Amino acid sequence: MEKGRNISTSEATIQTASIEIKALTLNNKQMTLAVFRQLPEQEVEETDVHWGLVRYTIGEKDLWLVFSREGKLYRAAVPALSWSDEENLRRAGRQVEGCQKELDFITQGKISFLHRPRIEAELLDARTHFAELLIKKERIEKRRAFLEDTLSQLFIAV
Repeated sequence: MEKGRNISTSEATIQTASIEIKALTLNNKQMTLAVFRQLPEQEVEETDVHWGLVRYTIGEKDLWLVFSREGKLYRAAVPALSWSDEENLRRAGRQVEGCQKELDFITQGKISFLHRPRIEAELLDARTHFAELLIKKERIEKRRAFLEDTLSQLFIAV
């Protein structure tokens, strides 16, 4: 039998917690999905006013920034790392590992040292490509995290 703490009913209470939900409204009615999809898709500029984020998948895009410019509402997809980006990152990592193993084989005498310049050049290219992909991933993840930490999530009617 599992031993537990005895809690008396005089110690326990039920309390009501409240949360705040921000809904995107249009003429005092919650914006519908159909209307949200009609918002023009634009690139965000520095002078735009950010209203908040909407989570809804349209194609491969799942997070949208709602913003205004010159008195009009727009939406912009918040970049995310795509499946192909993730796959390219894994592939580049495997290529770096493969080149490094070939260099180890040269050091061990299992492959002719004559291949060393070619393999070193391939390793340098592979590391450079891998680093570029990692930087892209980090930039995208930081941008998403910043927006999610600083902006409210807006709810729309489905």
